[in-house]
Amino acid sequence: MGDLPGAGTPTALLELRFSTDHPLTEMLFITMILSVLSAQGVDRAPPAVVAALRAGSGCFSTVAVTNLSGRELAAEIQARLETGALTPLELVEPASGARPRSEPRREPRGEPRGDPAAAAIDRSERSSILLDLEGLPFAPHERRSFLLGGQREAGDAWVGVWEADPPGTLPALAVEGSIECLAGDRLGTIPRPAALAMRNPWFNGRVADLAGAVMALVNASAQAARADLCYSAGNLYFVPAEMPDKRLARLCSWSEEVAIPPFGSREFTMEREGSTEFAVHTRGESIVLLLLRPVAAGLRVYRVDSTIQFGSEVPPDPPGR
Repeated sequence: MGDLPGAGTPTALLELRFSTDHPLTEMLFITMILSVLSAQGVDRAPPAVVAALRAGSGCFSTVAVTNLSGRELAAEIQARLETGALTPLELVEPASGARPRSEPRREPRGEPRGDPAAAAIDRSERSSILLDLEGLPFAPHERRSFLLGGQREAGDAWVGVWEADPPGTLPALAVEGSIECLAGDRLGTIPRPAALAMRNPWFNGRVADLAGAVMALVNASAQAARADLCYSAGNLYFVPAEMPDKRLARLCSWSEEVAIPPFGSREFTMEREGSTEFAVHTRGESIVLLLLRPVAAGLRVYRVDSTIQFGSEVPPDPPGR
């Protein structure tokens, strides 16, 4: 029995029996096994995650994805709630339905084809179409916008974009998000940048200049993750018998261990009970940590001017003129 590389965790153990009668056949068989295990051990590129999105109660979240390369590529796009459950994500079409001339018009993957009832839908009254967002193709330099939740209440959510890159190529999708909340005649806009997931990220720092800040955590993998929180007043301690590296450790005034479900997300306040320092250490294969600072949202004000009067329709010219 032997360990074969590329089999993932736990390591695959195979019993290989060699025979002097058919060495070529067995060599081919071993090569096929190693190729399969190597392919299974290759992970796809880390997802680009837009976190802390809102939908419902007068708020709308939009995520825009742009192909910056000159090649066509495919991506998988998912929207998840705080619990990890899927939530609807819709492709927003331009009002005119127009597309660049260089791009042939294609039906979205979620649309029924050849269905007379679907063809009778007035697209001018339909702003978005629910799609199958797995293996969604992007033409060169194509930009698409996706609406979180549509008209449904989604609460806190996040959107992940997994790019299916051919071997030897670099990721080429730019991802950005925004939240728009309508209050009366004021529309507030809050940008939400994307971040790449990584393994076991951590944060440690003082919170004197982070008043009101929140640490957002997203578990972008199908395995559960863990977060260890520490709120400290700045006190340190040292136990020589237990700390051979002779490094001082932070004394936590308040601590918590939080389990994050697969594809789940959490938000943690960075101040608690007068603490001056905050630290979070995570354990997980694909995690995003985002520091969210309170910022003034950009406002756009819309008012209806009822004093404007529009003229009546101009009658056509009489025949002969």
